[in-house]
Amino acid sequence: MQKKNVFLGMFLTILVGIVFFQEEEKIYWKDFLFEEIDLLLEEERDENSVYVKRVIDGDTVEIENGSRVRYIGIDTPEMSRKKDQKDECFAREATQKNRDLVEGKHVRLEKDVSETDTYGRLLRYVYVGEEMVNEILVKDGYAYAVTFPPDVRFETLFRESQRQAKIEKQGMWNAGVCD
Repeated sequence: MQKKNVFLGMFLTILVGIVFFQEEEKIYWKDFLFEEIDLLLEEERDENSVYVKRVIDGDTVEIENGSRVRYIGIDTPEMSRKKDQKDECFAREATQKNRDLVEGKHVRLEKDVSETDTYGRLLRYVYVGEEMVNEILVKDGYAYAVTFPPDVRFETLFRESQRQAKIEKQGMWNAGVCD
């Protein structure tokens, strides 16, 4: 790892020098520099960092390897899978909020106790940067706090976030939205 960091430092130093001393090719080298930095950062990503290919619904995503990830500790209103049934209230909004938060982005996955649910989906807490998506969805009124032991690490946080969302009438807790 240290060798890689030394190499990265030397590489960046050389490229920065080229950018400043090659006036004629400045734009080309600047673009090249940023592309190379992006590639190196990709290699350095945390092993728990994955790319979200698509959002399935408010609490489930598909990641780059085709696996599905179900968010731990929350439940969002369900989208109907049948044409003759209606979506649950706030299902489309929850799905869109999840899409806005994670689709097309790298996220960090964190396991609690269980690896998968009965449908084979990975069970994880999902982070964009330092923000936990599971908590955001509850706090903003797009998801309910639910607990399925043994995955209970953030149960208190989620329940408090839901209580606050109800008080502040966030999302589906706003009067008249899902009455």
